[in-house]
Amino acid sequence: MYKNIALFFFYKIFKLLNSKKFRVNCLVVGSQKAGTSAIVEMLSQHKQIITPKKNKELFFFSQYFNPENDYKKYHLNFVYNFFKKINFKNKFFVEKTPDYFLKKKYLTRIYKYNPNIKIILCLRNPYERILSSYLMFKKLGEKERWRKNDSFYQSVRRNLKDKSINYLEYSLYYEKINHIYKIFPKNNVLLINYRELKNLSLMKKIFKFLDKQLKTEGIKLKKVHVSKKYKIPKRDILKTYKYLRRFIDKDLRKVKRKYNIKF
Repeated sequence: MYKNIALFFFYKIFKLLNSKKFRVNCLVVGSQKAGTSAIVEMLSQHKQIITPKKNKELFFFSQYFNPENDYKKYHLNFVYNFFKKINFKNKFFVEKTPDYFLKKKYLTRIYKYNPNIKIILCLRNPYERILSSYLMFKKLGEKERWRKNDSFYQSVRRNLKDKSINYLEYSLYYEKINHIYKIFPKNNVLLINYRELKNLSLMKKIFKFLDKQLKTEGIKLKKVHVSKKYKIPKRDILKTYKYLRRFIDKDLRKVKRKYNIKF
């Protein structure tokens, strides 16, 4: 009860200190296991950038959409870190939920919320992404007993039947990229290839995209949520990749042809 009263009080102050037309400035979206967590973790280190507490994925525009009271339920998630950095001016509000790029209706909700919002779209070689996702769920399976005995090939085949893991949904890009560029101004979209995480220039590129005045001193970009290394037989990987080609290769060719994106 007291916690809710305190939150209500701080939200009132939050609204007073921000513009009446307050909106989140940027969303980090895209594939799972494509660097979204690393990017939001990096951004959250900056004294002028406000993210949700613990950089939590909010799923607001996908699973929990509620625009009532000028998106109050969404904005409440930024109050805690706002007051931690209250002494710094010209704040930028950033949230990360990869799911937002999955469906056109999510993107349309975002555009209606803020037509000027900036989108950081993170993508990764779909074959590598699926393997990394398998390793992540393998790790979770130790606690959740998630089919931990499935080989990589068995897991992918099973998923294409029961849709329990969304291996493919996060790995087919062409239609999703089309939706983003049709809905948002091109200058408001920054596409990040997972391979770029190794480049020191990426950090400056992202901050410049947000605002040219933002400085990068003291900010570090590092990978998070690194999956535990399991020994997967090379034969299992090659067999699975061969099976996946019928679903992925056509989509990849279209992405390369239209957007010149190479993984």
